[in-house]
Amino acid sequence: EQGVDQTEAEEGYEPQPVLVTIDSTGTVLSEQTLGGDGESRIISALETDGGWLLAGQTSATSALMPTGRGGLDLWVMQLRSSGTLSWQRTYGGSGDERFYSLLPVAGNGHLYLATTESDDGQITGGHGARDVWVVKVSAQGAFEWQQTLGGSEASSCAGAIADGKGGYYVAGSSTAQDGDIGWHTSMTTGFLAHLAENGNLLSMELLGGAEEFRTVQFERGEEGAYLLGAVRRAETTGIAEEIWLARLAE
Repeated sequence: EQGVDQTEAEEGYEPQPVLVTIDSTGTVLSEQTLGGDGESRIISALETDGGWLLAGQTSATSALMPTGRGGLDLWVMQLRSSGTLSWQRTYGGSGDERFYSLLPVAGNGHLYLATTESDDGQITGGHGARDVWVVKVSAQGAFEWQQTLGGSEASSCAGAIADGKGGYYVAGSSTAQDGDIGWHTSMTTGFLAHLAENGNLLSMELLGGAEEFRTVQFERGEEGAYLLGAVRRAETTGIAEEIWLARLAE
């Protein structure tokens, strides 16, 4: 989860991303500040056909910013290769949405993975705490569908991949014992959700066991998709924490 350093927050520090364009020799061609009044962070940059897609989160307001929905919203900008802005959009509700990662969808836009504390605006199906929020948008940023994953306690993201059949797998962790997560024997459990092409939840598999389990990373490698987790053992075992690695059978 992204956040402002506590010292900076106490001093009223509000970070603003700066876009710098340089040529092949390293000479600075242009420099511009992105965002407005409020917190803005660019977390991911993806090269696209003829430019760049920048994604992050913002609470900023200005004449050039899209209308915010309250708190932090997901913030996406498409830049031309020259560095000029093609379009920008925000997505979210009245609470905080925090960007985690994006997944290009071949010829059909992008999938955004985030957390949300909202249950209004563009968010439906919120569970009452911090949920994992999956958002599908078109290549031009038009909102297509969304899905929330979680329960009445906090959930977090670990990654998302395409399933090769039009749907998606989404991994994360949760302390919830209800909602999409359901009952489990540990304080924290990992989960692997399978979504249909339209975002509907097809299945939810819990990861781990009686010990506290946290999904750290989920991504596709050269030989398949891998889940990386951390298992916190009971103090009686003499082992504080172990790393867990699994390959997803597809």
